[in-house]
Amino acid sequence: TGDFVFKNNVSSTDNPADSGTERARVTSDGLTFNGDTAAANALDDYEEGTWTPTLNSSSGTGTHQEQSGTYTKIGRLVHCRCRISLSAKNTLSGALNIGGLPFTVANVDAGTSLDFGGFFNYYINVSSTIYFISANPVGTATQAVLYFQGTSSGVDTLKHSDIDSNFDLRATFTYYV
Repeated sequence: TGDFVFKNNVSSTDNPADSGTERARVTSDGLTFNGDTAAANALDDYEEGTWTPTLNSSSGTGTHQEQSGTYTKIGRLVHCRCRISLSAKNTLSGALNIGGLPFTVANVDAGTSLDFGGFFNYYINVSSTIYFISANPVGTATQAVLYFQGTSSGVDTLKHSDIDSNFDLRATFTYYV
């Protein structure tokens, strides 16, 4: 019922409890390395899985042709990969976001609700001139707001009018939980 300790440089005649250099320890708080008992530095959670992303808007819905996603969660850090492909925009209207994130986003920056993010690796079938699209997870929600930079010098929210009915995207982004 105690800690499980991994050591090296332990001879067969030594008492393992008193000799060797600690390399890892499993406690009720998780896994620690090299004698570091600070819980904030312990690798205490690792998970991989799948999730179903959706392309959402301020109102209305589209018809998804492809929805796939994977994630890796290490501690509080979540890295997501997704593909969303539409076959029709239908009634999508307003600002767009990726919904259905596998975990609720932590609001780590009190000055904004947007916490971390990433750029799209691939996108096609847009109706506006777009140089890049970014996904920015929103604190205390399970969505990533979509932004783009086009011909203007600023960045704006991606809207239904900026994409065609057969919009297809692949993205990677990271956030804290």
